[in-house]
Amino acid sequence: MENPFLNPEEQLPNPGLNLSFIAKEYVKKTIKWTKFLAILSFILIGLMFISYAAVLLKSMGAIGIIALIFAAALLSLNVIPTIYLFQFSKYSKLALENDNNEYWEIALKYQSKLYQFIGILIIVVVAFYLIMFLCFGSFIMTQFRSQMQSINVQDTNAF
Repeated sequence: MENPFLNPEEQLPNPGLNLSFIAKEYVKKTIKWTKFLAILSFILIGLMFISYAAVLLKSMGAIGIIALIFAAALLSLNVIPTIYLFQFSKYSKLALENDNNEYWEIALKYQSKLYQFIGILIIVVVAFYLIMFLCFGSFIMTQFRSQMQSINVQDTNAF
């Protein structure tokens, strides 16, 4: 298997996976847990979609279809990192079984994609929270200002 990130003339011979025995043992443990988490995540995403579909379509009718599409879009945000986690597990296992650096590089590529996706998602969520906080703060300040103006109007009418 050739590395897609290198030109053919830059391809190096594969000397085998260069990890110590202890590192390989840690990777084996990690593979088991990442595979378990990925499979569990796939199952839970499927169950959530089925439960959303049952509730939304039964109780909301036509609007439930739109809500279900929105819920499916949100659930798809969980599918992407789960795929990356599963691919990391799969290629890490292949790297250890075949003593192959190229599989290890692919596994690390998926791990990098996983962290990159989670990082971008966190930035988007924090930005959304900041926008909501600013909107809520603006609303509260507007309400407070109108209350203060009504109090001032009542005070001036008292004299």
